[in-house]
Amino acid sequence: VDNAVVALLLPVIDEIRSKAPNIGIAIEAPQGGTIERLRSGLIDLCFGYPVDDALPADVRSSPLFDSVHVCIVRKGHPLLDKLE
Repeated sequence: VDNAVVALLLPVIDEIRSKAPNIGIAIEAPQGGTIERLRSGLIDLCFGYPVDDALPADVRSSPLFDSVHVCIVRKGHPLLDKLE
């Protein structure tokens, strides 16, 4: 599991466990078919970026964070040439 995922999910998991201590939580890498898996009840909740902006009407989504992510590099870093 990616470190960023852990950093973002841990507070959410802690909150869920405080409200529903007997709930089972499993973290999986994306496997595709998320909408179908939600509809079938195979999964109840997912976190991540929407695959496209148009989710079906029967799927609800809500942003969790308003923060902006940035990349910081030193002056003269080769990556800057690719970003400009």
